[in-house]
Amino acid sequence: MRWPRLLTIISLPCNIRDMLPPRRQSFLTDRRRTLQPWLSSIFLALLAVLQHLYFGVLVGRARLRYHVKAPAVTGDENFERAYRADEHPEQLIIFLPALLIAGHYVPGVWVSALGIAYLVGRMLYGRAYVRDPASRGPGFITAMVANVLLLLTGLLAILF
Repeated sequence: MRWPRLLTIISLPCNIRDMLPPRRQSFLTDRRRTLQPWLSSIFLALLAVLQHLYFGVLVGRARLRYHVKAPAVTGDENFERAYRADEHPEQLIIFLPALLIAGHYVPGVWVSALGIAYLVGRMLYGRAYVRDPASRGPGFITAMVANVLLLLTGLLAILF
């Protein structure tokens, strides 16, 4: 009979039900769709990760199409273009924390628009790099400007 005595020793300051999150309605049945404002940032972050995975699939398809064996990263010029379009995840590394921080502190259309601009810019960059590497500039600039604005938005929201 140690349990009742142990439970009396460990006394909680409030009711356990008060510590549980409130029960939420299903998304499909909630007609008002009262989602937290920062949920769109999480959705855009997941789309960015899926986009990166898509670029990886394109590299795998290019390996098969141009007969480049797995450890090699050189070979046919078209394969190298697809590989280089995917091998630049540095913008994704900047984008994910910047989007989530800015989306947490500044929910709304501004952060969502910047997230969409980043995704469109990365898609333009990837397609342009595969077609003609010299034409990748507009996609790169679009994604980079979105990243810089997200960083500044998050930084200013934290500081002020």
